[in-house]
Amino acid sequence: MKRLLAGVLLWILLLSSPGFGQTSITPVTSPPMVEVSQVSSTMTWRLAAEGGQETLRGSIVFQPPHILEFQFSDQSRRDLHFQGITATYERGRVHYEYDPSHIFSVLQQLYLPLLQITEGPGEWLGEERVGGRVTSVYQQAGPLGGRYWLDQQTGVPLQGEIEDQRYLTFIQYHSGVAEIGEPSVVELAWTREGFGGMLQLVRVHESWLPQRLEVSNDAFRLELEFGLWELDNRDLNLDTVVRLHKMLQEAQSAQNRQAWDEVIAWYPEVLRIDPYYSEAYFYLAYAYGLQGDYRRAVEFYQQWLMLRPGQPLAMNNLAFTYMLMEIRLQEALELAKAAVALDPNPAFLDTLGYGYYLLGQYDQAIAYLEQALETISVELRAEVLRHLILVYEALDDEAMVRQYRRQLEEHHE
Repeated sequence: MKRLLAGVLLWILLLSSPGFGQTSITPVTSPPMVEVSQVSSTMTWRLAAEGGQETLRGSIVFQPPHILEFQFSDQSRRDLHFQGITATYERGRVHYEYDPSHIFSVLQQLYLPLLQITEGPGEWLGEERVGGRVTSVYQQAGPLGGRYWLDQQTGVPLQGEIEDQRYLTFIQYHSGVAEIGEPSVVELAWTREGFGGMLQLVRVHESWLPQRLEVSNDAFRLELEFGLWELDNRDLNLDTVVRLHKMLQEAQSAQNRQAWDEVIAWYPEVLRIDPYYSEAYFYLAYAYGLQGDYRRAVEFYQQWLMLRPGQPLAMNNLAFTYMLMEIRLQEALELAKAAVALDPNPAFLDTLGYGYYLLGQYDQAIAYLEQALETISVELRAEVLRHLILVYEALDDEAMVRQYRRQLEEHHE
């Protein structure tokens, strides 16, 4: 399954949904694409790739605009997606994913952005006909500068461009109800970053819902087919996922503001729900380290390494924390060596050089510290210079001490 999903995951990373403005200046109000509060359908997910084929069947519940649930047909697993978090319930356990889910990726990248267009149109540019349909043309306010054409009668985006490159193209409407004559199926084609595909939407319950979605390139083909959409009022039990999302928002806001007391307060709440969220252990360790509580920093770096064995940053930071505490120095040196072997960046080289200094191996210390100094960032340069000064002080080499002290003074000027 992992081999089959490699191309799909690449597609998820390459494709990003176009952003849309939040204000509307238009003389025509198009109907919303979706009127329902919750619907359900059967869904078949098919992947054909160089390594073989995979098919998943089950039922899907959609609560617009961003809540999705997929129940496998054999009842063995349930995936619940909310605001970038996917909770998977399987064999009486739950685990959480924070990357795009392969089950929901096509919906997230192709269909849900259409809803975003209709919810937040940008600057109105005028009217144009697309395939014989009267559309309102909007310009997206944002760095991508997207433009799209919204059907005034149905509310469906029929055409879209980003940086003057067409990514969404109208193919045709089908009229499924002859006596009324109103379109009940629309087909759209799209292409982005070497990938192509098709969206077929059906008009049901006063809403345009997916009937068939396809995405492909030279390496794989992924298809989603949906059955008849029905109104649904079941309780999706979202409380835990919603609470996790809120706590993550608070914790990530705190780390962005470098409010480390708040980081220390919020991430344990995240871990109470998802003890496998590895980033929480990193930020808790980092925050405690900045506050000088190295014992707690060590505790969380160790837990991070248990979840992510061989993670270079975890090994480097744990090693450096041991060095700051001047404990377990030989273990710290081995961790620093392992980190450098995987990622010889200058910050890791500095840690290794400092470890050799603490163990009295000054020649090795100088070699790694000078190597680090050659490419270290301006922000970290002072740290390497201080470590070099310590080494040459231990060697009683006053000339080199003066040289690096001058460089340190010049750095601070």
